[in-house]
Amino acid sequence: MKRLILGLVLVVFVSSFANSQFKDQLESKPDVYQKLFMRHSFSVSYFSIGGKGFMLNSYTNSILYRFSDNLNLQADISFISSPFSSFGRGFQRSLSGVFIDRIELNYQPFRNVFINIQYRQVPFYQYYYYPYYRW
Repeated sequence: MKRLILGLVLVVFVSSFANSQFKDQLESKPDVYQKLFMRHSFSVSYFSIGGKGFMLNSYTNSILYRFSDNLNLQADISFISSPFSSFGRGFQRSLSGVFIDRIELNYQPFRNVFINIQYRQVPFYQYYYYPYYRW
């Protein structure tokens, strides 16, 4: 109980030094920051079958950069680790790594013309969830 109270006091103390601002208080940002958008996601999963199982952690960073109104670059980069697996070390290592889920360049030179160049690297365990990725 003492650890919980000490932890809460520590969080409150550290967060008291945090600074924030409203959107109307923003100073003019450099042009680069107005064109760059980022989104983060984190997931933890545990799979079990036949008395065996493995754990999978995934952090994904999605980035969008707008070069102009008709040209942008999007990227999804994932860091995946498997801290536990009863299927063996080889299986556990095959799941871990850095994956470039998607990089795409979108260009719309005219109103009815859209050009999309795309690269995808889908880990093997996602094929069952997203069958349209298969060639």
